[in-house]
Amino acid sequence: MAKRTAKIATLAAWLALFTLWGCNQASMDVPFGRQSIVTEGAVSYETHILPLFQRSCSTCHNASSAIPNWLSYEVAYSKRDRIHERVVVRRDMPMVGTLTQEERDLVAAWIAAGAPKTLPAGIEPAPAPPAPLPTATSPAPAPSPVADAPTTSTGPINYVTQIQPLFSLKCSMCHNPSSAVPNWLDYNVAFANRAKIRDRIFVRRDMPLIGSLTDEERKLVADWVDAGAPYAPEGGAVPPPPSPAPPPSPKPLTYDDLMKPRIFGAVCIACHNGSNDLPNWQSYSVVCREIDKIYREVVERKTMPKDMPFADSERQLMADWIRAGAPESTTSGPCDRLN
Repeated sequence: MAKRTAKIATLAAWLALFTLWGCNQASMDVPFGRQSIVTEGAVSYETHILPLFQRSCSTCHNASSAIPNWLSYEVAYSKRDRIHERVVVRRDMPMVGTLTQEERDLVAAWIAAGAPKTLPAGIEPAPAPPAPLPTATSPAPAPSPVADAPTTSTGPINYVTQIQPLFSLKCSMCHNPSSAVPNWLDYNVAFANRAKIRDRIFVRRDMPLIGSLTDEERKLVADWVDAGAPYAPEGGAVPPPPSPAPPPSPKPLTYDDLMKPRIFGAVCIACHNGSNDLPNWQSYSVVCREIDKIYREVVERKTMPKDMPFADSERQLMADWIRAGAPESTTSGPCDRLN
């Protein structure tokens, strides 16, 4: 009888030990000292994660984008390891906007719990962290693509009250002051490029690369350009035009100076951006490694890029750069794969 009692006690001790180990494993992805989200309740996609993704990630990760749609539970669940890597470990996402530490911990807790879609009946949900407040260096969270703000207003068509708000909402991920492509949030830049804007948005309809514009919004841009691209409503002050600049000297035919700003960072970034399983063309080392494939698909077969037009001049530029050795900069040699 005594031996049987001892065996039961030993078994109970081992069971307690494994239970403790399992609890530690469930919270291992949440930084020490930040366990409140896990201990105060359970985390689910519909209650906690979807609202966070809608507020902070939907500018890029939406149903109209070429990259994974985090607003779909099935897609988010299948990519949960990548989400954990980019949001919790590397902390380099989102590219537009920001997440608080509490929100990153919430994502970590959700994935550590198995990334459930809903909470079982009777389980108390964890409190959601407050949304970050906009700051001078942190843009306000983008609105949900399902409920965009209106883009038309009464009065004469103009940049201040109609076009700039539209560009800020739909185009600023690429066309902003920190980007290598033209900044449409600057009136003088938009005015100087008004013919190109009209062509890409209204005629070719291949912009924006990420997200979408309604037919009404595309026509609004075309009407603005056709009206002379006015800055403000009647009587509004117009900013002084920029001083005439000397003609720019031709940029060197290198990845850093020409190919990334004009091709890889302006066209290919919609898909090849490091946020999915495709090669990241924003990294020169990856481009160099895949240079044979790029030449074959872009120049010879003309099968890339997919779902958007690519001018013959752009394909010729790619061919000239690769035939010149595909250099990264003016001080580097040719791509190793071409030696």
